[in-house]
Amino acid sequence: MDDGESPIRENAILLHGAPVSHLPTSNIFAYATHFDAHPMGLEWIDDTTCVLVFESKADARAAFRTLQKSLAEEPSRVDSTVTAKPIPVAIWPAEDRINATLGKSEGLKGILRMRWALKDDVKKRGAKKESEFYKKYGQDAGKTFEEGPPPPKRRRPGNDPAAEAEERAQLDDELDRFLAEDEDAPPPSPPSKMRSDHMEKDGRTLLERTSRIRAHPDSLASRLTAELPRRARSGGGGKRDLEDRFSEPDMRHGRGSRDGRERTRERRPPRPKTTQEELDAELDAFLNAKD
Repeated sequence: MDDGESPIRENAILLHGAPVSHLPTSNIFAYATHFDAHPMGLEWIDDTTCVLVFESKADARAAFRTLQKSLAEEPSRVDSTVTAKPIPVAIWPAEDRINATLGKSEGLKGILRMRWALKDDVKKRGAKKESEFYKKYGQDAGKTFEEGPPPPKRRRPGNDPAAEAEERAQLDDELDRFLAEDEDAPPPSPPSKMRSDHMEKDGRTLLERTSRIRAHPDSLASRLTAELPRRARSGGGGKRDLEDRFSEPDMRHGRGSRDGRERTRERRPPRPKTTQEELDAELDAFLNAKD
């Protein structure tokens, strides 16, 4: 370090105290952001000491003011530290919250000190092996804010035959379950066969099968129950064949008057009733004549 160079890191704040030893990295970030300080990185020195690194000097100075417990407090003459705000209970680990509630410990109520970080504030070699935090919680502890089991380590291929066999068996089970789900699904609709979809086994198409129906669209029952068309006004007497009854009524009018208007025709006497047997006979004769 040059004689004229300042040893202070103007964009970094050092935190020190017993409460730090209870918190993983993500909880330290949560502590800072709780007081509207937003560090971009964190450096561990030991179990009770860490450094918050900010993007700029201005961000670091603003964070120092918001994290300091009392702005009126003067820095210590011994180590230039001031008292930092205590860690909120909501950020404590679950175990420490329970123990504090049961009165088994004080939790994270210890004093937390802070100062500007120095360039010499670095982690010592072998500090991880001496860490009480890692001895208690394991090497993967403190990676995330959410508590839970750490993710499994990635194994290099070919190092453990037993592990590889277990992984292959697991993949086979997943594949079997996937195929079983496909078997339970309903089969898709078959593609259209177009013209062949409309053909009978004897080769007749839908058009050929329905030609007779189109020639006689109504069934015998519907023909018998349907209302017969009105009789044509003709002078040929009351007797008419069945074909005339089914044909369109005669639209001829009577003699006109001098003023060009039609004269009202007199009502003819009602047609004599025909029995069901006579209607059936006439209908059969009509259908035979049509065929």
